[in-house]
Amino acid sequence: MKVALLGCGAQGQAIAFDLAHNNHQVIAIDREPNVYGSLKKFPKRITNNITTKTCDVEDKHKLLPIIKDADLLISALPGRYGKHVWGFALEVKKNLVDISYTDEDPFSWHREAQKRAIKIVVDAGFAPGLSNILVGNAYRTLASIEEIKIYTGGLPQKPKLPLRYSLTWSLEDLIEEYTRPARIVQNYKIIKVPALSGVETLEVPRIGKVECFYTDGLRTLLKTIKNVKNLEEKTIRYPGHAALISELLNYGYPYHKKSNRVMPKDFIVTFLRNHLTTNSVQDCSILTIKIKTRHKCQTYFCLDFYDKHTKITSMARLTGFTASIVAQHLNRYNRVGVVPPEYFGMDPELYEIFLKEFTRRKINIKISGEWIK
Repeated sequence: MKVALLGCGAQGQAIAFDLAHNNHQVIAIDREPNVYGSLKKFPKRITNNITTKTCDVEDKHKLLPIIKDADLLISALPGRYGKHVWGFALEVKKNLVDISYTDEDPFSWHREAQKRAIKIVVDAGFAPGLSNILVGNAYRTLASIEEIKIYTGGLPQKPKLPLRYSLTWSLEDLIEEYTRPARIVQNYKIIKVPALSGVETLEVPRIGKVECFYTDGLRTLLKTIKNVKNLEEKTIRYPGHAALISELLNYGYPYHKKSNRVMPKDFIVTFLRNHLTTNSVQDCSILTIKIKTRHKCQTYFCLDFYDKHTKITSMARLTGFTASIVAQHLNRYNRVGVVPPEYFGMDPELYEIFLKEFTRRKINIKISGEWIK
């Protein structure tokens, strides 16, 4: 299979690595030529399967001849490109796997994708992504689900003050995550709550005490998971992070730009970039999904660490490898249109294939449960 990969940051490089490692041909496309340095450090047998191209994805005339022979597109671009890339996939009639954190409603593109007989897989990363696949499996196998709680996040193994966090994905999308109101389900109704609110404490094996707060990560689950009384997702950070970030963002957002002045937003972006890139890239990623039915409590748990051998961060592994696995097995899914990842979890054959693929990459998911007396 030949894959055109749009965006070659940390997540994109993990996607390229996994595809190439599994003997697929990758055309890695980015507008910044300096992002390809890490790719050159991969073993030769992997880089032999990767071709790099410098191109702005918004320049269709230049992009079209580069991707014309590709069997599939993968987008690892920031969320603001989501709508543009979906439209491009429709135009060229190619299947798309997308990991972008966009606030667009993907289902509004469903009919057009069906007309063109293509599949657009949205939110195909870690969370949303892997989390959706597991929720989809629970939704298929458990009766009378009353509550689903998703806790997820990435942490530096050796955190530094004051924020105790490392930037392992797009800063632009991180700020979007911290500022976009979070949609959750309470008493069967979708409501909005402020991002960074609802702080609670969680104890994670091998990590210790962490804090969790609302972010807008449910997305397609709000439409596909029905008749569940309470449904929510919270982001995991070290204790105190939410309060510090709230203080910063309340100072600088929203803002009105004035000429020839350094505005609060600009200062905050610079501050975050400087302080979130000083930590070691050695990170860990956590996913805990707690599901309660009338008669049972079931938990999915995944804890992953930075890979010292490949030098790929845990966040990039879980995000990029999920997208790669989806791409490699997308032809097994027969329906066309917009395809959220939870649909793969609702398919018993695909779900088992995905679990085996994660295990093969040393991404282990533990499932436990107990009956309620």
